[in-house]
Amino acid sequence: MMWSHKIAHRVRRVDCMSDRICTLEILNASHGRSLYIISVYLPQQACTNTPFIEHVSEINNIISLYKNDGDFIVIGVMNAQFGSDLG
Repeated sequence: MMWSHKIAHRVRRVDCMSDRICTLEILNASHGRSLYIISVYLPQQACTNTPFIEHVSEINNIISLYKNDGDFIVIGVMNAQFGSDLG
């Protein structure tokens, strides 16, 4: 992710266990609360190499850990299926 040098002093990278998830914290983004931006590139749900659900669980863990400190935006490629085709 990229951000302006004007806010560099307010941006902190949050450690993640996945190379498919990158999380940034923007300190004091609104009313003293941080804004967490979670950028993801998830595998297909049918992927057998690295299970889709493990990455979704990692996102959930990040949100659970920091939910009292700020708000979240999750962006990226989710590779999810909706509807009757979901297995």
